[in-house]
Amino acid sequence: MNASVSAARMDAVPFRRSSGRPAEAPHRHLLLESKSLPRSGLHYMKRLFTRALGERFSFCEWYHEPDCCRKMPCAAAGACSGTDACGSARQASVRLVKSHDFELRDPTNTPAQGSMRVVLVRDPLYVLTSWYTLDCISRYAGRLTECGIEPREIWYRHDPERVAAAFEVIDACFTDPATEDLKAWLESKSTFITAFLHKWALPAVEHRIPGVEVVPYEGIAAFVGRVLVDSGRDAAAGVGHDAAFRPRVSPWSAPSRKLGDCLARNARLFQRFAWRVRGADRRMLIPALHGAGED
Repeated sequence: MNASVSAARMDAVPFRRSSGRPAEAPHRHLLLESKSLPRSGLHYMKRLFTRALGERFSFCEWYHEPDCCRKMPCAAAGACSGTDACGSARQASVRLVKSHDFELRDPTNTPAQGSMRVVLVRDPLYVLTSWYTLDCISRYAGRLTECGIEPREIWYRHDPERVAAAFEVIDACFTDPATEDLKAWLESKSTFITAFLHKWALPAVEHRIPGVEVVPYEGIAAFVGRVLVDSGRDAAAGVGHDAAFRPRVSPWSAPSRKLGDCLARNARLFQRFAWRVRGADRRMLIPALHGAGED
């Protein structure tokens, strides 16, 4: 697959999205429940909300969040209506809750009043290569800990400087995975991606579920702006391009030279499993998945 040609295809075909719930009264707290494929821009969206709202934005990382309720819907869903506990009634506030739904057990209830759900998706080739890159943190966790880098801190904060330091260590000791091990990894992840899309993305697009919106990687900034404007929040002007955001121009680029070389050597294998995910979307309800996009 020619990445530049495929990228152009994806840019030309917009996602179809479900209709949102009519805007509530201005300056209400919004609980924003995310269901996201890994590496689909959640932390980029978090940075945009932080930039626009400052202290009026909060984020629950779920997997490594201290004192998280571990409930779906979030325990705060019924309580957050502009009170001091969840945000001042006089100021816009947003709380973003993260879930990848790895076990596919999260309930598919319609979002409650005062909340909405965003489903973040991305071209499967870019999900797979970026996800494999992140999984190297787990693969080399022991070595990273020896070097004073705590993997849990990276997963929780996704701090660019710590990530860069981690991949300097990884680059020094990286070895290519066995082909059969890589195939097994790709089989597992591509199966999950397909199941995630069928559970969260396709129903939202087909049935236009109130309060649910499917957002592609490239549409995150526009989505954040819409949330702020549609809900009567006064910070939409603060949403713009994040200077720290550096999208990949190739699915084979990586923060480690050796890892990038490994991805390139196994390009056909990654492409095969990415096309398997696209092929599972036989109804083409999400047409952008049938082309590649930028990271």
